[in-house]
Amino acid sequence: MKNRKNSVWGTTAPDCNESRLRRGVGPIRAVLRGHYKRKVPQTSPSVQSPRHTPIIRGMTNLDPNRSNWRTLLAVVFVALIVRALLCSQLACISRDGVHFVSYAKQLGDDPVRWLRATTKQPGYAYLLLGTHKVLGPAPAEDGPLAWQRCGQLVALLGGVAACALIYLLTRRLFDSTTAAVAGIFAAFWWQGARLSADVLSDMPHLALYLAALLLGLSALKSRQLWKPALCGLAAGLAYLLRQEALGIVAAVVICLLWPSRGLSPRRRVLSVAVLALCFAAVVAPYAVAVGKFMPNKGASDLFHAASPVSLVLDRPPVMLAHVIQWWQAPARMAEAWARSGRYTISTLVLFALFLKSTPRAESTGRRLVITAVLLQVVLVQLRVARYDEISTRYMVIPLALSIPWAAAGLVTLLNLIIRMLEPSGTVTRAVVVMVGIAVPLAPQVFYNAKSINEDRRALRDAGRWLYDHVEPGDRVLAHERLTQLMFYAGRTYPDETWIRMPESPPRKSPPHESGDPASNVIRQVREHITQDENRPTWFVDVEATRRSKIAESAYFQALLDSAIPQLHHKWYTGPEGRQAHIFRVAPIPSRPLPPDP
Repeated sequence: MKNRKNSVWGTTAPDCNESRLRRGVGPIRAVLRGHYKRKVPQTSPSVQSPRHTPIIRGMTNLDPNRSNWRTLLAVVFVALIVRALLCSQLACISRDGVHFVSYAKQLGDDPVRWLRATTKQPGYAYLLLGTHKVLGPAPAEDGPLAWQRCGQLVALLGGVAACALIYLLTRRLFDSTTAAVAGIFAAFWWQGARLSADVLSDMPHLALYLAALLLGLSALKSRQLWKPALCGLAAGLAYLLRQEALGIVAAVVICLLWPSRGLSPRRRVLSVAVLALCFAAVVAPYAVAVGKFMPNKGASDLFHAASPVSLVLDRPPVMLAHVIQWWQAPARMAEAWARSGRYTISTLVLFALFLKSTPRAESTGRRLVITAVLLQVVLVQLRVARYDEISTRYMVIPLALSIPWAAAGLVTLLNLIIRMLEPSGTVTRAVVVMVGIAVPLAPQVFYNAKSINEDRRALRDAGRWLYDHVEPGDRVLAHERLTQLMFYAGRTYPDETWIRMPESPPRKSPPHESGDPASNVIRQVREHITQDENRPTWFVDVEATRRSKIAESAYFQALLDSAIPQLHHKWYTGPEGRQAHIFRVAPIPSRPLPPDP
């Protein structure tokens, strides 16, 4: 067999595994390509390699020295359709999305000041700002929705690119048939698709992370220094979006310095130096501007002793994460990894690991992927030990890197089933293949059919009502937690006419007053609307908050029963238990002037 010549994306699995590939993916490959030939004994000298089996009758497979661009384009097309449909089903922007929009506006006004004042990575915010400057109000009819559509576009392109890169990575590790199945999994992966439809940095970061991994894999097999240089540049760009990119830099460095055949020690050290230099060239301007290398979560933060979770306005982890103890992290990470693929992808990965007939992945790529996954797990463990929180979003990288093995497990499993059914017709085999692929995709399709953040739709509807019916200069009183509502109302940075009310009462209740949470919040609202300076014109609040159900029910019932006479109920929206209520604050009657003496 001829080996694939080196390219920027490298080679596929080595020919030493050809006999195992022939046993593991031969029948399923023939079914996927639209035909099936009678099985030929392996002792026959006329047996063809699976890579040269015709795709369609009358056509031969693409040259093994070239990528199967038709399959790649099909994966990109399916991924684009799935994510575009989900973009149209976004019921409400995420709370982190509001932060990214505000950060993009701030960077447009005074970049150095806000880079130093904000601990978040600026890469996604700059992409959002640049997209908005290019497209302007084209994606939507007004300001808030225009920013949302621009953010969705950046996330969507990142998600589609990640699917293509997962396909290419699987071809490097296994073969083209397994890569096609992995591309299908990536296109329908429910969490990847949903993160691609919101205003979040996860998918653009994942795309750059995978690009750096593929370039690093090429650098491990090549003496050309431009490959580690490109790997460093891609990793640097990924770092500007999320700090988890440090994991891929460390993984490539470890694998470069790992003793193995191929490159000389001098070439390995030189490759590490070039990679580090190019990574630093991208990261240095940002680090110099803020005065820190890791302004978000530095090494001292990660290795510091665990502290209680604090609900800070610019870091709202509890909206997307679960509070846990550090010793619970390993089990919760495993559960989050399985739930990120809704348990089918993780199950297929286990099949791939325990079925002896599963083809082994290419050794260098396998080592690099395992190292990257382990480093990501270590970073998540350190984060949990410091901040006592975990989310399925933290396991996006391990899940994405597991998809090639899930595809290999499915191909092997279907191949075993087809061999058990022999002799059988082509139709039977085709049905087995289609059903086998459809079963693990069923949970992905089910969750993709749901609207994103549907339980927060009332926030968007109430914000849109304020945007359409309230004068821009009118001040609105609302709790700090209603960031999404005020975003759609157009009252976040820079036009902040939002009077933020803390979540908990600012003082303890006097002994002679009721300590009931509902009474305390009503007292807090009354204090804000009766003050002479900075008095609000409107007040808005939403059900299903962190107050207990009984206190919340009593609180909203008291507001509707005129517990505060100055509040006049004007409008509400949302299903029962999640309604948003908007009140007009009555103006203070003017006091008559005293008569002239």
